[in-house]
Amino acid sequence: MNSFSSGAVLTAALTLLSVACSAAQSSFSAGQNVSASGEKKSAQAEGAKKAEPAPSPSQPKPTATATLPSAIKSQECWFAVSGTYVGLGDYSDTFPKPTSGKPIATGEKFDTVGGVFLAARAEPYVYKEGGGEIDGAVDSTFDGIVVPPGMSVEIRASAADAPIYKGQGPLIAIAGSSSGSSYGSPFTYKSKYDAGELKHWPQWMQDYLSTNAGRVEIIPTHPARWVKVSVVEGGRCAN
Repeated sequence: MNSFSSGAVLTAALTLLSVACSAAQSSFSAGQNVSASGEKKSAQAEGAKKAEPAPSPSQPKPTATATLPSAIKSQECWFAVSGTYVGLGDYSDTFPKPTSGKPIATGEKFDTVGGVFLAARAEPYVYKEGGGEIDGAVDSTFDGIVVPPGMSVEIRASAADAPIYKGQGPLIAIAGSSSGSSYGSPFTYKSKYDAGELKHWPQWMQDYLSTNAGRVEIIPTHPARWVKVSVVEGGRCAN
């Protein structure tokens, strides 16, 4: 009876120990799974943080410039090219008014050698391409260009050539070179502009010449057949 009881007690004790060990193992495994799951979520969260794009630095805004009212803009935000010097009165020149007597608009003429008003745009005007807007003005020689403030300008012989001129308005320019060779006497005509005597010129031209005497440009534009005038972002002619 005692022997049987001792054996039974021992067996029961071993059974209890086995159950306790199994429970502890299960608890340990569950803990491991919870810990691993937590670590995985933390790693995923950290990875998501790293994957988020960094905020872009603030871009500098262009210097604020008061834009013109629409009614004024339509009459001042244009540029003009011609086969002669713009606005000096030769070749039946009516600049700055179109020959037709209509308001200034793209394609309106102002002299008999292709002088034409054009709108600024992102694409260049190219000789014998598109609508042929500058064909008359540059068919023989490209002699004059006037670009108001608020616009950029680039002049080339062709798209494949380096710029003959690149800058920003205001620009009053006539064809010529420092030597004057093959251009006649551009300095004689330049002096007429610089004197500012033609009061019918647009006000911005008169203002520019009164404060920038001698700034009329002499540029070797005769071979030019490509011109791009674009509105400067934030400038007076911007939308």
